[in-house]
Amino acid sequence: MDIFSPHLLIIEDDVVWQKSIYTTFTNIGWHVSSSYDLQSSKKILKTEKIDLCLIDVELNNNCGSHILNFITQQYPNLYIIVLSEKDSDQDRIYGLEMGARDYLSKSITLNELVLRLNRCVTSIKRTKEFLFEYDKIVFGEFIYNQKNHELCFKQEHIHLTDNENQVLYYFLTSHLGKLRREFISEDILKKQWQPQDRGVDMLISHLRQKLRQHSKQITIKPLRGVGYQLVLT
Repeated sequence: MDIFSPHLLIIEDDVVWQKSIYTTFTNIGWHVSSSYDLQSSKKILKTEKIDLCLIDVELNNNCGSHILNFITQQYPNLYIIVLSEKDSDQDRIYGLEMGARDYLSKSITLNELVLRLNRCVTSIKRTKEFLFEYDKIVFGEFIYNQKNHELCFKQEHIHLTDNENQVLYYFLTSHLGKLRREFISEDILKKQWQPQDRGVDMLISHLRQKLRQHSKQITIKPLRGVGYQLVLT
């Protein structure tokens, strides 16, 4: 039985629009929180487990852009959808480059919004299919033993380097299975990340190859401008 109930954060200062979205999604069984500025958004993000964030980047005093920047920096794994009155290609590109996963115009109907966000949830649910059993993490047909740091596929041991082992562990235990390039470089490779440095890409490539040699169900996909995500396909 599917027991995953998404938690949506709406960041919107238009009371009517905010209430409409809130009512629509609570009626279909979602958990919904709402805020209207940076301070209230920070409080919710700190105390609640949010899966998706729907943000109006045109809040008063350019607050929306500040919130978007804050969330992408502090919560890089959070699934962000921008909602805006503006609908030009330039505006869309700006929102996506800032880290949003999608950019929606406010001309969208509530029915279409539900369909769009349900598609986002499908992606999120895939990352929640990792099963945590005592000291083991089961993903697909792989089993990762957290106690002895071993990876197995159908009882077959898969050799990983120390760095590959570390990055896989962080993928499996991070929210949404995503890691930033800067984090991999600085926390695993122990060096400051530089855009021209291919060390992170090589590490991910080697780990991806080892996983894909055993199962096409698992892959590590690049996230433009962010990093990488471990997903079940």
